[in-house]
Amino acid sequence: MSCVGVSDEAALACELARLKTLYRIQAPELKFSSVKKKPGFLRDLITYLNRAKSPILVEVTDKRFSLCMHIIECLIMPAVSPSDFGQRARIIKNAIADRLDVDLPDHVLIAFCAACQNMTRPSLESAFTALHTWATSFPQEEMMDAILLFLNDTMQDFNDAEPSDPRSVSGFLPVPDIARSGKAVQILPHVPSLLHIYGRLNRLHGGQLKGVRLHHDEQMQFDRALFDGMALAEGAAGKDLPPQPAADFNITVPANLFFKTSHESAAIQAADLLAGAISYCLQTLNASGGVLPPEWGRAFRDLLSLNDSPRGIGVNLVTSSTVFAHIDRIQGTTAQDT
Repeated sequence: MSCVGVSDEAALACELARLKTLYRIQAPELKFSSVKKKPGFLRDLITYLNRAKSPILVEVTDKRFSLCMHIIECLIMPAVSPSDFGQRARIIKNAIADRLDVDLPDHVLIAFCAACQNMTRPSLESAFTALHTWATSFPQEEMMDAILLFLNDTMQDFNDAEPSDPRSVSGFLPVPDIARSGKAVQILPHVPSLLHIYGRLNRLHGGQLKGVRLHHDEQMQFDRALFDGMALAEGAAGKDLPPQPAADFNITVPANLFFKTSHESAAIQAADLLAGAISYCLQTLNASGGVLPPEWGRAFRDLLSLNDSPRGIGVNLVTSSTVFAHIDRIQGTTAQDT
């Protein structure tokens, strides 16, 4: 998910029209597919946004890595005290997530997703069993011993829980979001992405969000989940969150969320282009073992150069240490290549 701060949308629309003419793009509405072969378009757009002092806030979530983190939070190391949200716990969970991201078989991920979807004790038991069987298949080693130590404790809690208590299932699964239809939806990635952007905007504006309007592309199914998530962040739950490096969830003056179709908004189109570009770069890095085409490498570095974490600006990544290592190599490219 990508967010672009714009004070003059008409000027941005003029710049996008100029770039479309310059790069001979005929599509009436800008999509990343229109500029995929024209990385210069993205570089010029980033340059314009930087000169216009338009902050860029991007949330990138690797789906597989995110699933691994959910498994850790629910089945391996569920939080039971404030210390479970601290820095030491985050370091341990990230190390475990890196191992799961590399080695965890797809059938374990599928079993966990089935438990989330069905929300029954048998399906959750199947997820625990699949995870435990995998974890015990390795020779003795420090990381797997730690995973089993935490997992066995959680499984004991699951087995001890009274089956008639709804918490005996829901307590070991992610909290669902509610779609417009009223249906519960598990692991909806753009809800936490929006919430983190909300906290980052609050940090950027020094807690003064009065007059800030968030325009999101139209959502036919999940608008309620986004509204509910923002309301949760604005309440006691947000204030109880531990301090974040780039976000402030002590939201005392809420922003307003509106939905627009993307063809009505130059800002939404610009944000979609940036999100598409980052997704493409990360997918290419993963597929190639850390290599980007030269022009896309330059565009990616341009975007990463805008990072200003203390202000909440730039690209926030929820992904493995392998991807971070690829990014470090891209950023370390000499100035002669930029």
